[in-house]
Amino acid sequence: MGIKNALDADAIAARNKKIGDSGAATRMRREGQDALTVILKVDGSKLTTRQLEELEGQFRDARHLYNDAVLSGLPMGYVIPRRVWVRLPDGSMQRRKLSYISAQQAQGVVNLVRFALRSQHVLKTHGEATGWLRPKDDVSSIPLPQYGVTYWFRDSTGGRTVHISRITGDLHLTGYGQLNGWDEIGPAMLIRRRRGDYRIAVHVFIDRGRREQARQEVIGGVRDGLAAHYAVGGIDAGMLDTIIESDGTKSGLIVVPESNKLKHWQRVMSKHAVKGKPHDATWWRAKGCLDDEYERLGKERDRLAREWFHYLLAKYDVLYVQDEQFASWFRRDGFIRGGRTLQCGILGRLWSLLREESKRHPDRVIIIDKWQPTTSWCEECGRRTKHSPRRRTFVCKYCGHKADRDVHAARNMVILGQCPITREELAQPRDIPIGPYVPPLSKTR
Repeated sequence: MGIKNALDADAIAARNKKIGDSGAATRMRREGQDALTVILKVDGSKLTTRQLEELEGQFRDARHLYNDAVLSGLPMGYVIPRRVWVRLPDGSMQRRKLSYISAQQAQGVVNLVRFALRSQHVLKTHGEATGWLRPKDDVSSIPLPQYGVTYWFRDSTGGRTVHISRITGDLHLTGYGQLNGWDEIGPAMLIRRRRGDYRIAVHVFIDRGRREQARQEVIGGVRDGLAAHYAVGGIDAGMLDTIIESDGTKSGLIVVPESNKLKHWQRVMSKHAVKGKPHDATWWRAKGCLDDEYERLGKERDRLAREWFHYLLAKYDVLYVQDEQFASWFRRDGFIRGGRTLQCGILGRLWSLLREESKRHPDRVIIIDKWQPTTSWCEECGRRTKHSPRRRTFVCKYCGHKADRDVHAARNMVILGQCPITREELAQPRDIPIGPYVPPLSKTR
């Protein structure tokens, strides 16, 4: 017995060393890679009755396991049992077996509980008020932690498919072409939007240098079709014109408006919503169709945002952008500053891409502090004139300088980005010249 225990201990130690070495090698590869999440859709029309039952069973097991871990009182030390406690509609408790979910998937669900606890702890340490971690009525995502074990892709006569652990047969996919060109496939998440509608969010990785080269080729192709190219430029965001450039170019209003189909399903949901009563089948069907339409419109806005992102990087070698807080544009200050136009536009998406670019290449995209007075500051006298958003022409009340409001702000992005105004200067009265202003006489000389 002692020899057997020693052999078991040696085998466990060798296994743990192998896992540790593999993890270290993976972390080393990740340092030189970029990551992205790709969403693939499971073709619901090709799901068999058994596959649908097993998928629903996995999410049911995930909910039971999640709630059992939360109610255990010790989620950080929770050991996955063979049977978990489930609260029945009448309030009584019953033990049920986890029949559909695999061991790795179950461990991933428990990790979701632990991540939630850690997030709550971080919020509390920052003084945020947080409630208790409570059981869920629905768990909409199940981790698939290891490609090749909990899930894998393969070709079949009907196209690309995915096999998920404990699911009979393969599931047909749409959107598999998004995986082309990536070096490595990592963990994934099985997502349930409603019965019969499932997605797989796959983490993919690519060598950072190769991805940058491909991106530069895209930007170079866009640059070849441009009439002008500048070393330095700035852009401002607006409501009448979405993007205003420092050279005076205005984009016009860039929005993807709400479709008639979206409004139709909103009306259907409204008609079938009865206060105090469960939603009927028509309401749930309308909600599914509404979610699909929101997703389609969101993808179209993402596409437009990427097109403008590549255009701006191709036109300007160095781009100055102010750190806009678009959430404040929804406020009412005697008039609607944003509202539906901002919701249907691309500004939030575009600025997110620019912020990410500034982290990767801080010398290419420079984010200006939001307190820099790009609109109120006069480049000719250095004084500040406050303007309401209604006024579309900047007029300095001290020197009389006039300019288009948005173009004036975009040009000031470049000036104040290169020579920002200090906090001490900003604290001075508005009629005192501050910043790197240049009087008109100095410009002519």
